[in-house]
Amino acid sequence: MSSEHHDPSITVSKQHTCAGSIDFRALFEAVPGLYLVLAADSPKFTIIAVSNAYLQATMTQREEILDRGIFEVFPDNPNDPTASGVHNLQTSLKAVIQNRASDVMAVQKYDIPRPESKGGGFEERYWSPVNSPVLTENQEVAHIIHQVQDVTEFMQFRQQRNEQHLENLALWSRAEQMEAEIYLRAQELKQANQQLQQTMRYEQELRMEAQAAKASLDSVLMSLSDQFFRLDREWRYTYINDRVVEVTGRSREELIGQSIWDLFPEMVNSQFYTELHRVIVEQIPTQFEYFYSPWQRWFENRVYPSESGITIFVTEITNSKQVEEDLREAHVQLESALLAGAVYTWRWNILENRVTTDAAFAHLFGVDPESAAKGLPIEIFLRAMHEEDRPRVLAAINRAIATSEEYLAEYRVYTADGEERWVTARGRAEYDTAGRPVAFPGALADVTKRRKAEEDRDRFFQLSRDMLAISNMDGYFLQASSAWTKTLGYTLEELTTQPYIEFVHPDDQAATQVEAQKLAQGIQTSGFENRYRCRDGSYRWILWSVAPFLEQKLLYCVARDITERKCAEAEREKLLAREQAARETAEAANRVKDEFLAVLSHELRTPLNPILGWSKLLQSRKLDERKTAYALETIERNARLQVQLIEDLLDVSRILQGKLSLNVAPVNLAVTITAALETVRLAAEAKSIQIQTVLEPNIDQVLGDAGRLQQVLWNLVSNAVKFTPQAGKVEVRLERVDCHAQIVVSDTGKGIHPNFLPYVFEYFRQADSATTRKFGGLGLGLAIVRQIVELHGGTVQAESLGEGQGATFTVKLPLMQQQLRIHQQIKESQLSPDLHGITVLVVDDMADMREYISFILEQEKANVIAVASAAEALSALTQYQPSVLVSDIGMAEMDGYMLMRRVRSLTSDQGGNIPAIALSAYAGEINKQRAIAAGFQIHLPKPIEPDALIAAIVSIIK
Repeated sequence: MSSEHHDPSITVSKQHTCAGSIDFRALFEAVPGLYLVLAADSPKFTIIAVSNAYLQATMTQREEILDRGIFEVFPDNPNDPTASGVHNLQTSLKAVIQNRASDVMAVQKYDIPRPESKGGGFEERYWSPVNSPVLTENQEVAHIIHQVQDVTEFMQFRQQRNEQHLENLALWSRAEQMEAEIYLRAQELKQANQQLQQTMRYEQELRMEAQAAKASLDSVLMSLSDQFFRLDREWRYTYINDRVVEVTGRSREELIGQSIWDLFPEMVNSQFYTELHRVIVEQIPTQFEYFYSPWQRWFENRVYPSESGITIFVTEITNSKQVEEDLREAHVQLESALLAGAVYTWRWNILENRVTTDAAFAHLFGVDPESAAKGLPIEIFLRAMHEEDRPRVLAAINRAIATSEEYLAEYRVYTADGEERWVTARGRAEYDTAGRPVAFPGALADVTKRRKAEEDRDRFFQLSRDMLAISNMDGYFLQASSAWTKTLGYTLEELTTQPYIEFVHPDDQAATQVEAQKLAQGIQTSGFENRYRCRDGSYRWILWSVAPFLEQKLLYCVARDITERKCAEAEREKLLAREQAARETAEAANRVKDEFLAVLSHELRTPLNPILGWSKLLQSRKLDERKTAYALETIERNARLQVQLIEDLLDVSRILQGKLSLNVAPVNLAVTITAALETVRLAAEAKSIQIQTVLEPNIDQVLGDAGRLQQVLWNLVSNAVKFTPQAGKVEVRLERVDCHAQIVVSDTGKGIHPNFLPYVFEYFRQADSATTRKFGGLGLGLAIVRQIVELHGGTVQAESLGEGQGATFTVKLPLMQQQLRIHQQIKESQLSPDLHGITVLVVDDMADMREYISFILEQEKANVIAVASAAEALSALTQYQPSVLVSDIGMAEMDGYMLMRRVRSLTSDQGGNIPAIALSAYAGEINKQRAIAAGFQIHLPKPIEPDALIAAIVSIIK
């Protein structure tokens, strides 16, 4: 950059010296703040001016640092591996050039080189920098003003204060320990008295140290050149330093305890008022500049929140603001002079068809200046125009003459040297009294640099991976990079002819309009996210950074597609939610387990007490016949309770292992119900509970295990009696519903809470621990009921209107006639029961079951390969290539479901498509669906009938 393009308000080095009507050197160098003026020649950033205060603070000389890059003069401390000052300042300066806006940096640890005369090396410094651009009329960055505040003493003091605070805390902790020791050993009166006196002296020393530290802190704060004060959450002054008293002109007594808004009511609803309230609400520090009009002064405010209120550092920056304004005005003067020097004038005499121009215009078009001053035919100037632009320019001239409108055109011309230049021409025709055009004066400016900058910008637009755009304040894109069309799928014309709000997701439009209103007020947007509609109707997440330029009424936008990141975040949230749900489930399972173990311990120990007690009495004492009989009856009753508990536990164990077997035979439910009622009749009579039975006659039998079905009914009826109060009522109904026998057991007892109803059939679950203490039991009965009913192909459900309103349990079992019809359909579907030539692979880890299935199939002339595990089955499958696979589900190590999934993953040649039948003690519908989903074609519940198994094999082969 040549020297004539630098700001004339500063007298700078040889390479950057420029002339100006005002000499700002003395003004700038005398500024009390620490300032540098840097050239915008990234990455060097040459120092072209420096204030005296800056030289003094950095121990440098003006002639030593001018014309040198700032990072050459002030490098990072090589002895500090964590030094980041150079990197952070480079980032800030580049941001200023890119955004054409000021950048306020956080406090930086930036050590400065110490001159050899002062010992050499580096000196630790802390700076608070602000970098501000000086813009040309074309909004290009000409210079950067680098302003810093040396906050080293404050940072060092804060560090010392923190260390002192920690030391004080340690001392206080030690004092508290001593007091506790004194209290515990109070019996040693003399020694305790000495220790107490020593502790009191120590506390006095601590208080004196704390007072000294406070005095030291007050001394530092009072000596600050900045205003420092604290406000509580009611906006009252709680602390002020001497500078506040000096600046406000009010005494300490007038300020302390008073609301700042009462003392300075003109600041209510101002920027200062808004920023302080925001810090209190958001609890986030902030920094801002504020012009206080009553004093006509500028202040920089740093605000820090705490639980009790806020702390504020206020620095007057009126002088630095004045310097910035002077520099800006000088820059405008320079640009005006440059623009004036680049404007060329002409006058076309339409009647004579001759054009007169100034010398600069003549040089640009390559004609003799003297001839041009006298007048030359317009054709000479038209020939200098670019041939592609000439028709368009002539049309614009003729249109301006015909309509009396202003002529405005931009086109290319060839200079005398053959160089192509871009120019902008402006003019307006003059007319005589008759309205005839007589002359056409105008002016022309060389805009080659601007056009080149626009071309560079357009090239940058197209090459950038970011989604760049320029929009107006009316809500339309004026220009957008190719990244937009690639991301959204629209053409550039579609993007620029519709308001951008129409592309925004309906849920995000309100927030987007709020951001647009902020931009219209000149507030920059950074980190705003919304969703944009693509051509295919989908939406993409967009991250925005937008800088408003109010003078141009334009918004410069940089956006990025963050859809993948948002999807990853959403997936992460789902994973976290699933993990939390799994953890809660596990914790609930652990709680249930712990509760069950506690109940189990209680229920096993409770009967043991009378058993052991009466047994001891029978052994050690001679009891009469009546007491002996009573003792034996008590021992027997409690022993039976333990037997029942153990039977329930064994049943649950068998169910969970799939080993609960049924002795299947036709069962008359009326007889089973009557037998179950007999076992609980005495308990019902003891509580004066009336048991009513309504048994519908002539109901078909069911196929099942009579003992297990009686166990189901005993559980339901005994629970009804147990939970029904004195003189209550229990009803048992047997009726036919379609092809099922339905048993309904209802009572007028304590009922079931709606929240517990979904868990009533789960293992180890009871409504609350009080239920266990009052009624006993492990919470296994209903879980066993559900499993037995489902093994019979039936269902069970519970209903209750709530606590105190009784409960109803309904059991449905398929009638034997329907079961036989199903078996008959299977038999009818087979063409021949003969399995001759069919090889069946049988898999079961129970030897008895494996031998039983093998015997059935061999009787039907099938070839049987029997194995004891899933691993052996996979080996036999590829070795023998059987016709059918018959597998148990509940096997150790690898169960039937996993075996089937492994089989289906094989190729056809390896046996992956083999027909398969599942055998399981789990007879519920959900178990059947799970087997089919795993890859089995048929699910047969145990116990397995020979005819049903053979029919299933025949049907699956056919």
